[in-house]
Amino acid sequence: MNTKKEKPVFQGLNTDEVESILHGLKDSKSGSLRQVIADIQELISLRDELHQEMLNDIEKIKTFINTTAIQINDQTQPELAFELKKNQIDIDKFKIEEKLNRWRDVAALKKELRERVKEITEREQREAMLNEILKE
Repeated sequence: MNTKKEKPVFQGLNTDEVESILHGLKDSKSGSLRQVIADIQELISLRDELHQEMLNDIEKIKTFINTTAIQINDQTQPELAFELKKNQIDIDKFKIEEKLNRWRDVAALKKELRERVKEITEREQREAMLNEILKE
């Protein structure tokens, strides 16, 4: 059995030194949390940009298929006309899937963002309480 008493971590330090150490720890952790929050916000923005690019590309493909379908006569090339209509339906399905995927991605990112904001808020509240205790 170890009977040796452990020394307090801050023994021998004055209040200013303790505050300096705690402030340094606070700044490093708060800074990394703020960076994570900024990164999540950037990811949300990038996902929105990607979504818009995909919708624009889908519309270009749809326009091309519609133009081609107009040029095809259903009577002379019924198989090709059927395939083009099938492609139009597939593109509409893909467009709906993209909208759902974007919603899911952004919802997950926003959930992560809320968690990080909550974490930093709690951390700041604890730091304020600790500062009050140190002032006493």
